[in-house]
Amino acid sequence: MGKPRWYECQQFKQTTKRASTTRISEQYALTLLHGHSNAIKNQGNLLQTQGALLQSHSSSLRALENQVGQIAQALQVRPQVGLPSDTEVTKRNVKEQCSALT
Repeated sequence: MGKPRWYECQQFKQTTKRASTTRISEQYALTLLHGHSNAIKNQGNLLQTQGALLQSHSSSLRALENQVGQIAQALQVRPQVGLPSDTEVTKRNVKEQCSALT
């Protein structure tokens, strides 16, 4: 004779339970994998955006460096002259008046 009927039924339940657990585990793994792949895509997009921003900032800094260099050259060429001795020409016809409060 073979195995008892209850043994076969018990074995079927265990096999079904294992298969169900395996399917749930596979679905969970696929869900996690899908979530991680979306996160990786988002990080890739963020890196591209940051790379473009970095290039833009680099070119802006180069332009500013060129402008500062041009200003420095212009200041070197400019003659170093002292201040004029007479800063204001006064008019002699105008009567000047000064009042003080005490």
